[in-house]
Amino acid sequence: MIQNKSDTDKLASLFKQALQFLNSGQYDEAEKNFLSILQSMPKHADSLHYLGVIKSLQGDKKAAVETLQKAAIYSKSDPEVYFNLGCAYQSLKMWKEAKKSFEKAISIKPDYAMAHNNLSVVYVSLEDFDSQGKHIKQAYQLDPNKLEILVNYAVYLYGSSSNFKEAIELLKKAHDINPQIDKVNANLCHTYYKIGQHENGLTYLKNAQFSPGKLTPDSSSFLLFYNYEPSATPDEVFEAHKKWGETQQAEVNNNKKPFYPKNNSSNKIRICYISPNYSKHPIAYFIEPILENHDKSKFEIIAYSNLKNEDVTTKRLKSHVSLWRNVYGLGHEELVELCIKDDVDILIDLAGHTSEHSLKTFARRAAPIQITYLGYPNTTGLANMDYRITDDWSDPVGVTDKWHTEKLIRMDNGFLCYRPRDESPPIKAQPFRKNTYITFGCFNNPMKVNNEVIKLWKQILDRVPDSKLLLKDGIYSDKDVKSITTERLINHDIHPSRFELREAVKSGYDALDIYNQVDIALDPFPYNGTTTTCEALWMGVPVITLIGESHVSRVSYSVLSQLGLSELAGENKEEYINKAVELALNPERLNEVHTKLRNRFLNSTLTDGKRFTELLETKLQTIWQQYSHENKITETPNA
Repeated sequence: MIQNKSDTDKLASLFKQALQFLNSGQYDEAEKNFLSILQSMPKHADSLHYLGVIKSLQGDKKAAVETLQKAAIYSKSDPEVYFNLGCAYQSLKMWKEAKKSFEKAISIKPDYAMAHNNLSVVYVSLEDFDSQGKHIKQAYQLDPNKLEILVNYAVYLYGSSSNFKEAIELLKKAHDINPQIDKVNANLCHTYYKIGQHENGLTYLKNAQFSPGKLTPDSSSFLLFYNYEPSATPDEVFEAHKKWGETQQAEVNNNKKPFYPKNNSSNKIRICYISPNYSKHPIAYFIEPILENHDKSKFEIIAYSNLKNEDVTTKRLKSHVSLWRNVYGLGHEELVELCIKDDVDILIDLAGHTSEHSLKTFARRAAPIQITYLGYPNTTGLANMDYRITDDWSDPVGVTDKWHTEKLIRMDNGFLCYRPRDESPPIKAQPFRKNTYITFGCFNNPMKVNNEVIKLWKQILDRVPDSKLLLKDGIYSDKDVKSITTERLINHDIHPSRFELREAVKSGYDALDIYNQVDIALDPFPYNGTTTTCEALWMGVPVITLIGESHVSRVSYSVLSQLGLSELAGENKEEYINKAVELALNPERLNEVHTKLRNRFLNSTLTDGKRFTELLETKLQTIWQQYSHENKITETPNA
């Protein structure tokens, strides 16, 4: 209790000094002052408020929420308190609580632009896109020069309403305000790549910063974009990943492998797969046969799901594992603690540098053995990522090892195991028989379709009389993107009568059925298809691919090799063109490949989940035995 004016003056001086410390980034000193004030005045709302802000800045998310909740009790009319409480809830992915806090801030101050902005972001996670649009538009009207609002409005425009043209203008405006912000550069890079303007996207890709103190959540996005860039060499791509990894590793400062005692009595090797994509996502087609076929007498299979919303696929995947944990919203330190609590022996990443990844957990060394697999076509760049699962076709021995921080585990008969969609349409007669012309197709992400790819497609179309090109993706529903893409193709001297831009369809069955309108699929480069390659082949459509230097450019070659169709892969651009032309002009050979493809697919190692998983388990047992020997673990799990 304050007894006199002297005490009041002293506390006022402490508070003023605390604010100075806070504004100068001296958080520990500011915290001491605020705590001193609270000892005398436990209900001092402003001290509780700023102490909560400090906890947020220090990364103590739970303490931030608890402190700001107290501040809100004693300061019911301060919109800043509710705004910062909403931000704290956001950091914990507590979306409903964040929504209420931002709404409270807006009810106190209706023209609070940043509260509208953050509320719009929350609505994305709540999948209420109408409300997202309402609040981000309101934020923009209130403050059209605020960088964060410009970026989020742009994301809304190209994400929810597919308005790429206006989105780019907003992002350029944000870039003019501050050209060093990763979120601005990453979104400009992504937007330009998405509409096929790689040369413009490259400008912003070069702004990526991976040095100490410069890493942001968007830094990882730049690494993903490097895989799409046709001018980037494998050396350049690796150096970017390595630099990110070194900086990330230095920040956690934990390169040593601690001893992990075995607490489970089953004496089985405990394998944990962590992914944000245990849902109706392409990853499910490749991971489900593995989860289903693991030998449960030798292995305890755990799944950590960093997934916000579950679906029917999630429920099915749950049935294949011994332990399922929803880790959505957990921090990286919490994930490490959970891995140790669950006695995880081998932790396997299924995301790489894609959205909602957990690589910072791996940087902290969450398990004795850490492996990356499946979800990303490149190295993670982390020294603490021990292995990467691949094969000889995608990563030839002695050739691509130098572009990885991980040791490569090469599967003997291909690194992919694919389960086709249960309900698949029948394969129909080849369309050229009805059309009297060949239809080439590409249903890949348009980010993969760069100008070098189009140049080769132009030459193929020139050499196959009357042939046409069918491109399909949801992005073509946007009239501006359709116009831009049409102009790109015309600029490569491809007449509009020779191509069609088709919108995506929602039904998975219908999406596969569209392959019945394609005679030959053309794989893009340097970033090959994976799921699209498998889908085309499953639907009886041969795929022509160009074999590149590194993994990202050799995946389709690997898939074709598993099917015994490596002759469809060209060693260079001339071969890529020739193979497509020769197959198109040889209807007998085209028909032979077409009619036998599904049976070939079903009888290949690509769909033999049991055999693939047995081979994988052998590899995992070997590296666990090696680890146990090197670390003198006497209670080695069953191997």
